[in-house]
Amino acid sequence: EVTLTEIKRAPSPRKEWLEEIIIRYSPTVLELGSDCIELSDEYTKAHIIPRRYYDDALHLAIATCYDLDVLVSWNMKHLVKLSTRRWANAVNKLYGYREIDICTPEEVF
Repeated sequence: EVTLTEIKRAPSPRKEWLEEIIIRYSPTVLELGSDCIELSDEYTKAHIIPRRYYDDALHLAIATCYDLDVLVSWNMKHLVKLSTRRWANAVNKLYGYREIDICTPEEVF
């Protein structure tokens, strides 16, 4: 849900390109549950991700709550970095979630 909202706000022609990818691959849309919101709040309270970039915390929380192995992102400023992985996984462990990896698309492909 968060990604779809971000795509709607994207400038052209990026918006159209991303919408074409969504249509082509028809990914599963993960719902934003209260557990995701609570976990993203913990990431921002711990200053892992700045409150101003709350959507980044939501991406991480959704991937964690849905027990995904990896969050793939191009966001090198707040997500794809060692300190974020370490601190987010510390919070995840504290709240009973397992660790998640955060990688760039290049690392996955």
